[in-house]
Amino acid sequence: MNKIKLTKKKYFIEYIFVKSLYLILENVSIETASNIGAALGRIAYLLSHKSKKIARTNLQVAFPELSDKETNIIIKKMWDNLCRSLCETPSVYKLSDSEIKNRVTSTYSKNFKKIQKDQSVIAITGHFGNWNITARIFKQHKENISVIYRVANNPKTDKLYLSNRVPGFNNIPKGTMALRKVFEAIKNKDAICFLADQKLNTGIPVKFFGKTSMTTAAPMKLALKFDLPIFFVHTSRIKGTRFKTHIDGPYSTKDLLKNKENASDKELALTQIMNEKIENWIRKDPSQWLWIHRRCEKSFYE
Repeated sequence: MNKIKLTKKKYFIEYIFVKSLYLILENVSIETASNIGAALGRIAYLLSHKSKKIARTNLQVAFPELSDKETNIIIKKMWDNLCRSLCETPSVYKLSDSEIKNRVTSTYSKNFKKIQKDQSVIAITGHFGNWNITARIFKQHKENISVIYRVANNPKTDKLYLSNRVPGFNNIPKGTMALRKVFEAIKNKDAICFLADQKLNTGIPVKFFGKTSMTTAAPMKLALKFDLPIFFVHTSRIKGTRFKTHIDGPYSTKDLLKNKENASDKELALTQIMNEKIENWIRKDPSQWLWIHRRCEKSFYE
C-alpha cells in the first residue's frame, strides 16, 4: 500500500473516531464531556511516548530545577487539561452567554477599558487552560471575532471542528489567502485573535524560555501597521468545568515599547514582549500549557 493510500486510511479512521466521539459529546452535559476527556487524558498519558519525550525536553529547558517526578506530574496534568478542553469544545460553543458567565470568573488588568465597537483590536492568547472559553469570553466584549487558525491535516476533521463555532466567529486559515481576509476583518471592526504560542516556520526568531524559537510576528505587524489596540487574554482551569479568564489591555504599540524606544526592529521587540507575556502565564501554572509542541527546531528533540 503506497503512502497516499495509507494517509487516506489513517484520516478516515481518525475522522470516524472523532465523529463518533462528537456525537456523544454533543448530547451530554459539559461536566460529562469533561470527565470523558479526563479519561482519555489518562490513556493519552500512558500511550503518548513520543509526545512525552517532547514535553520533557521542553520542560527541562523552561524549568531545569524540576525533578523527573515533578516533570511527570505536570505532563500528566497537561494531558488531563488538554483532553478535557478538546472534549468540552462542542459544549463551549453550545452554552449561552449567561451559562458561560456562571462558569467563568473574568478578571481584568488595571488599564482595562471598554472595548470599542467601532475599532478592530488584536487579541493574543495561547493553548493555555481552555482556549475556547477564552474566545467565548472575549466575544462578550466584541461582537465579531476573526480567529486565525492552523488547518488540521485531516480536512474532514477540520470541517467537523469548525462546525461547532457559533455565529459571529469568522475562521481564517493560515496561508496565502489569510492576509486578504484579515484586512477584510479589520475593515469590519472585528477582533483579530491569534493563538500565538506555536512554532511557525515562516515566523521570526525570538527567545522563548531562553531558547530561540520561530514565532509568528503577524499580531504585532498588524498592530503596528493599523495602530490597533492589543489585548493579552488567557483562561485558567480552576477545577472541573470552572474557569478564570484574565483580560490584560488594551495596550498600544507605544505602550509596550515604552522602555524600548531605541529598538531598531520594533516588530521583533514587540514579538519578544508577546512571548514574555505567554511565558508568564505558563510559569504560574505549567500544567495548563501544551508542552507537546516542538517550539524549537526538530533536531533539538532528537
